[in-house]
Amino acid sequence: MFGFEDTEFQWNRGHWKCLQKKNGKLRGFKYKQCAKKFLEKNNMSKNYATDFLTTKAIQFMKRQQQNNETFALVLSIPDPHSPNQVRPPYDTMYDDLSFRIPETAKMAVRKKPSIPKWSYVHENYRNVPPSVSSQKIEEVEKSRWYQNQQKKIFGMVKLIDDNVGRILRFLEETGLEKDTIVIFTSDHGDLMHEREYF
Repeated sequence: MFGFEDTEFQWNRGHWKCLQKKNGKLRGFKYKQCAKKFLEKNNMSKNYATDFLTTKAIQFMKRQQQNNETFALVLSIPDPHSPNQVRPPYDTMYDDLSFRIPETAKMAVRKKPSIPKWSYVHENYRNVPPSVSSQKIEEVEKSRWYQNQQKKIFGMVKLIDDNVGRILRFLEETGLEKDTIVIFTSDHGDLMHEREYF
């Protein structure tokens, strides 16, 4: 596809939290299935999608180096992605933090300024009268749901950091960093409620 030959681990399901290659086929698992299948065997880090794909990327680069071949690698890391769940120990790593709703989200609920038509506002907050907007914002900010979502998102971002670190260490240890260009970019993620409101 588009000139790339090795598309073995290309798939189109960002909500899968774990991956497994078995009998030549790639299979995805939602978080509950993932935890049940892999957490009990203490190998969730091997199959959690971000770790799994990073390992496959490193294996690919290692093969290319051993064959003295150049490479172009595109690694699309699925985290942070809903459902906002992440494997241990990242699932509890930020339990001691308390999160605030971004000012842009607060302005949207207060309708100062009015938000664009394309923006998403949850139905519970879409028609909040200005007189109770501050109360609603505080209610969400203090909710267990909001705090838990943010903690898991931070955990997913930390997991990305650690896996990008694995790639950079591999490049350094093999000497490939001298002639490899690494470009790190991202899409919107879940926006931390910065532009999508509650």
